[in-house]
Amino acid sequence: MSLKKVATLALIFAISGLVYFLVQILLGDATGPAAIKTAIWLPIFVVITTIYWYRRGRRIRQLNEQGVVEGYIRRPDAPKEDVYRKWNYGLLTPQRGILSLDPPMRVWLSPAF
Repeated sequence: MSLKKVATLALIFAISGLVYFLVQILLGDATGPAAIKTAIWLPIFVVITTIYWYRRGRRIRQLNEQGVVEGYIRRPDAPKEDVYRKWNYGLLTPQRGILSLDPPMRVWLSPAF
């Protein structure tokens, strides 16, 4: 991992911790309990986010090796007000003149390998 990427992640996590701390203060916590909550929350957030980014990058690399791209295609019959059912998620396989959408086999929006 490059130094620039590590510095960017550290900045993102520091800003996230500061925002979390300020939200706790605005919600009425004293600075002591807000700092303790932030000290507990921030490492958990860092670990979960780092694992997610690592797995996401690995999944994208695996799909690129197979010549497949993750994508969303708007459903033509979707209601305009419904944000969640408006898009079909799947794996797009480029072919001559078309993109074929193959839905993933798992429910959690990650392709099954």
